[in-house]
Amino acid sequence: MKINNFRKILKKNKYVFFTYKKLTDQVYRSGLKTYKKSVHLKSKEKIKKEISLFKKYWNCDPMDYFRYRLFDKELSAEELLDYIPNYYFYNFYMPKIYDGIDLSVTNSKILMMNYLIGERIETPVALAIFKKGLIFDHLDHKLLFEDLVEKMLKVKTQIFFVKPDDGQGGKGIFIIRKSNNNLYIEDLKLDKNLLRLKTISNRFVLQEGIKQRSDFNRINPTSVNTLRVITQKINNVIRISAVVIRIGRNKSVVDNSSQGGISVKIDIEKGMLNSFGTTELTNERFEEHPDTHFKFDGFVIQGWDKIMSQVLEYANRISIFPELGWDIAVLENGISVIEINAYYGLELLQCCSGGMRRQLNVIPD
Repeated sequence: MKINNFRKILKKNKYVFFTYKKLTDQVYRSGLKTYKKSVHLKSKEKIKKEISLFKKYWNCDPMDYFRYRLFDKELSAEELLDYIPNYYFYNFYMPKIYDGIDLSVTNSKILMMNYLIGERIETPVALAIFKKGLIFDHLDHKLLFEDLVEKMLKVKTQIFFVKPDDGQGGKGIFIIRKSNNNLYIEDLKLDKNLLRLKTISNRFVLQEGIKQRSDFNRINPTSVNTLRVITQKINNVIRISAVVIRIGRNKSVVDNSSQGGISVKIDIEKGMLNSFGTTELTNERFEEHPDTHFKFDGFVIQGWDKIMSQVLEYANRISIFPELGWDIAVLENGISVIEINAYYGLELLQCCSGGMRRQLNVIPD
C-alpha cells in the first residue's frame, strides 16, 4: 500500500484524527481552556444540548464546537450546524468533489505558474526556478547567477518573493530586496553562495513583487492584501460562494492567516467589508487594522463587480476544477492570481465569516 493512501486511511479513522488534532490544534486547546475557566452566555444545560446536536448531525467528535468557541455565540440550531467540522470537510467532502481530478498543478507552485500562464490567466512574473540550488528560467533552461542578478536589477520592482514549490500558508517564503543597485536577503548582500544555501533544500520559484492598488495599500502597505475568493461549480454553473480579504500585520510581508494575518468577511454582492476582522490562530477581533488604524466597517472595494467578473471568467477557463480558493491581488490595472487552492482553508473562512455549511452547500451524507 502506498504511503499517501495509508495516510488517507489513517486520517479517516476518527480516533486517530481527533486524537492527533486535540494534541496539536492550538486553537482548539485555547478554546477548550477558555470554556473550562470562564462563565458563558449560555447555561451548561444548553451547551450540553448543542454539543449533542452537533455531534449527532456531523457524526463525529464535537471538538469544533470548542475550536470556534460556539459556547459563547448565540446561534440558532441551523447556524450552529453551519460550522463544518474539519474532519468531515477534508476527509469526505473534498475527496468526493475532486474524485478522479488531477490536483498536481494546485500542489506545486511551479506547475501552477506554468498552468496559469498557459490558460492566459494573469499571475506574477517568474524570473527563475531553483532546483536544489541550481537556477533555471520558467522554460527550464539553465541560468547563470550573474544573468539572474542582471535580470533582477533591470526590472522596476524593488522586492522579490522566493516561494517553496510545495509551501502552504506562507511558510518557507523569503524575500530578496533591491537597494542602491544591489540585492539583499535580510541584511546580507546576495551572492552565489548565499542564494545556493537558501535554495539547496527544496525547489523554489522566484517572482517579482507586485504593486497593489492604492486603496488596498492604505489598509496595510507591508503586505499584498489578497482576496480569498471561493468558486464552486453547481449544476454546471460557476458561482462565487464566499470572499474574504486577508491582511498582513506586524510589518509582515505575507497576509496568510496562519502567519498571524487578519481576515475580514466581504459582502459578495456589494464588495463591502464586515465591521470587524479576526485572526485564525487566536481569539482576537479587530474593528480597525492594529498598525495602520484603517477602519473596516463599511469600506467598499472600488470596481467590485469588475473584479468578481474577472475571477468568474478565469474560473470558467479552468472549470475542470469544480471548487477552488483563489488568492487575488488587486492592481491599478486589473487583478493578478497569486495562486489557486483546491483544499482551501475552511478554518480561515469560518473564523471570520461564521459557519459555511449552507453557503458552500456542504450537506453530510
